[in-house]
Amino acid sequence: MEQALALPENMENKELNARLREIAEERESVLHQLGSLRQADERQAGQAARMECLRKFVEHRETKFAIYDDAITRKFVE
Repeated sequence: MEQALALPENMENKELNARLREIAEERESVLHQLGSLRQADERQAGQAARMECLRKFVEHRETKFAIYDDAITRKFVE
């Protein structure tokens, strides 16, 4: 991530210092959230690619039992 804002320690206005620290912390939080969202997007893209690959595989796969036969099912159950 990017470097945090460097705040001068000898500034006289304590309210300004406090506000600058708040802004710096908020900035770091936003950068962290952005990184998390990017990772989630990459993970989702990978999952979508994998699903597409599986879909293509299933489309080209021959089906062994294309016709349902109740007699075959009963023999398996018995």
